[in-house]
Amino acid sequence: MIRIAIVLSMFVGGLLIPTLSQASDATLETSHLIVSDTTGKLSNEQLKRLGDHAQETLNRVLAFWSVDPRIGRFGKIRIFFDTPRRDVYSSVFYWDKKGKQSIRIVRVFGTDGAPQMMAHKRRALYSPKRTN
Repeated sequence: MIRIAIVLSMFVGGLLIPTLSQASDATLETSHLIVSDTTGKLSNEQLKRLGDHAQETLNRVLAFWSVDPRIGRFGKIRIFFDTPRRDVYSSVFYWDKKGKQSIRIVRVFGTDGAPQMMAHKRRALYSPKRTN
């Protein structure tokens, strides 16, 4: 009976560890962005500096193109800072779904170096039939 209790508690503990580590990720919210550190390595000051820089850049883009950020329709843009892939600093923008709402996500791989590329993934809403 004690062995079953120990095994069960180890199993439950194993399930909770990823949940607790995800909950401890630092998050910052600006007027248009939700910025998160998935690495757990950024200090609050670094996250604030990166989030403020992203917000300032977005403000300049919105002003240049005279567009609305469409927060009412899509919510705030979610930015996730992650570790670089194979020492390549890059970022990827993609659309995702949260329930029935489409959400915008930017995943930034690495914060110490200059980004080497920006990839934009676009989900096809339809695929036209080829007529050859």
